[in-house]
Amino acid sequence: MEVKGTFERFKFRDVKSGMSYISLKVSEDYNLQNIDNYGCITVSCICGYYAKGAPLIVIGDFEEKSSISNNLLPKFIATSIKEDVTDQKSFVRYLTSLGAKSSDAIVISKICNCNLNDFLHIQISEIAKKTSLSEIEAIEIIERAKITDNTRKLMSELARYKISYNAIEHLAREYGSIAETALYSDPWEIGRKIGLSFIACDSIGKEHGISYVDDRRINAILKKAFELIGNTGHCYVDMETLIKYSVQISVNQVFGTPVPDMVISQKLYSNKTLFIEEGNDKSRIYLKKIRYAEINSANQLYRLCSDKIKYNYNEQILYDIEKEKGIQYASQQKLAFKTFLKESGVYILTGGPGTGKTATVDLLVNGFMRMNPELNIIKMSAPTGRAAQRMTEATERPAETIHKMCDYRPYNNNSDEYLCKDADNPICADVIICDEMSMTDIELFSILVTAIKTGTLLILVGDVNQLSSVGPGNVLEDLINSGCIPTVMLTEVFRQKGDSPIVTNAYKINEGKTDLIYNDNFQLIRADSDVEGAKIVCEQVLKYYDHNNQFDVQLLAPTRKGPMGVNEMNKKLQQLLNTGDGEKITYGNSVFKERDKVILMNNNYGKDYFNGDIGIIDKLSSSEMIIPNGTKITELGRENFDDVSLAYGMTVHKSQGSEYKVVIIALPKEPKIMLKRKILYTAVTRAKLKVIIVSTKDALEIAIRTSDVGQRNTSLAERIILRFNTP
Repeated sequence: MEVKGTFERFKFRDVKSGMSYISLKVSEDYNLQNIDNYGCITVSCICGYYAKGAPLIVIGDFEEKSSISNNLLPKFIATSIKEDVTDQKSFVRYLTSLGAKSSDAIVISKICNCNLNDFLHIQISEIAKKTSLSEIEAIEIIERAKITDNTRKLMSELARYKISYNAIEHLAREYGSIAETALYSDPWEIGRKIGLSFIACDSIGKEHGISYVDDRRINAILKKAFELIGNTGHCYVDMETLIKYSVQISVNQVFGTPVPDMVISQKLYSNKTLFIEEGNDKSRIYLKKIRYAEINSANQLYRLCSDKIKYNYNEQILYDIEKEKGIQYASQQKLAFKTFLKESGVYILTGGPGTGKTATVDLLVNGFMRMNPELNIIKMSAPTGRAAQRMTEATERPAETIHKMCDYRPYNNNSDEYLCKDADNPICADVIICDEMSMTDIELFSILVTAIKTGTLLILVGDVNQLSSVGPGNVLEDLINSGCIPTVMLTEVFRQKGDSPIVTNAYKINEGKTDLIYNDNFQLIRADSDVEGAKIVCEQVLKYYDHNNQFDVQLLAPTRKGPMGVNEMNKKLQQLLNTGDGEKITYGNSVFKERDKVILMNNNYGKDYFNGDIGIIDKLSSSEMIIPNGTKITELGRENFDDVSLAYGMTVHKSQGSEYKVVIIALPKEPKIMLKRKILYTAVTRAKLKVIIVSTKDALEIAIRTSDVGQRNTSLAERIILRFNTP
């Protein structure tokens, strides 16, 4: 059944998938029983975006009356939807929906004889000459038409693969008229760039006659395997483990036959992105870029530590500062002063909560500037925007992300090629202090040390007991374990204000002790089940939540899944905390509303936002999201919505580098693999004033007793040792 009409509005739309219910105004000539009081039918379809009045043709049929509630009109289930350009009247409507005036649309329709293909290839100068449109305006309208047409064709062609509208729009925007050809030539590489699942890529590849052992597929399998391996923090993997990962990825409902081990091992040696280091025990297989990052980091550290500049050093300055501030620094803080400030190089300051790391940094900066007033360019930085903001608050000195300090600019967000500061154009600084170094992965560290000029004082600050970086590497621990970088460990704990047991309990947790101290500032609430625990968590968040200061209270959980996981808790808390009637959109499994508290999940250098940035949605539509974040405003297009997540609750990993007045920790009984000491320690140390732990039965004790025994596969420490011992 074919029905013509004009688009009125979206009654519902999933912005990600494109699944929509649209109101289609139809002519009375159809004499349909399912028309509402406004002369519209509801069409269920996957479609693009239309302006009001856009002429459409839908093909399909009405759903069975018996399958729906009696008080609802049956929906028209469309199997196909396209613009109606069958006559001049509809063609003019189509052009006005693209932004042309009615008078101009009539002229254009005559120029191209109401032929869409002719319109898409029309001479711009002819439109500008015969209408009120400028050439730029004409180009914009035609480009909109081309993207719409390409997207519609792709949606029709790719519908059977269940690809989201967002991915199809990305494909159309990126590749234009050759989008289909590009996708079919290498479904895995192009599919990865536009966000397709591996199974969707396999489906496309198989249908177009590509073998399950084709080089393109094997390379994609290896890339996917290393992506999973990188997520565990490993820099390299042995042959046996890589083949195991690869075989698991290769088997699915599309290709049921696993790729033979021999095929994978053969392809390893010809893969241009991998490097195999043969060893006496087992071969180490790296992504070339990760191996380079380790080797380069070792070389750059040696450069910074070898060619040093002697500073003006006067120990009396230390005692002058003590006298002025009316305090006495601990012996280890004084040791840092005496060790770090005599000459340039790389130094590490580490210690747990309450050991005075911030006070020591202040002492070092103050002392350095007094002794070397001519060397006055001091840069403060951290791995994430949130950590940099916290560093600014703590030190009262401006701090920025490491990426920004290094002026890191990739050619595009999917590329490993980038521009940034380097030996020829280094960071302009006499002293660089980097905080939260446990969060820094090997690639970022390599970029950092490459960008620092010889003769700079680099001080790395962090807590080795916190969670390691999300990306590959174990940088801070490897630097310390190498024994080549001068390190001062602060161990003396200063008393916390208000006799709060947060710091004391953090050390107990780190030592595996379960006899925690409880009072009003450190509470434990037991739940009999994860479902009950979720209810208690909601009650506690509501109790302390301040709508005027939404970032003072934060729910943290070790996992995203389950009743007490971040995903479910965010849905519940959104309903409880954001009850306003502002704009909202559905995006896949998420609903976003104006005034929602959100976190950005990835780096986007073109848009100037970074993984871990947080803010409140100020303005929202299906095509735009505006999020004020501190001193800047982040503007996201629809193509960036995948980078946004609700942040009423967040994983402990995402909270690193942040600090909150009140932290509520949800500890579900499952999955047990996420109940680990380091995760709990990191969560507790995010709190300034109060910690409330909601534990399902003995989940708390399990977490405290479970140390992180898994060792990350890294070679940085041994590469540093080798380089420092090889002149």
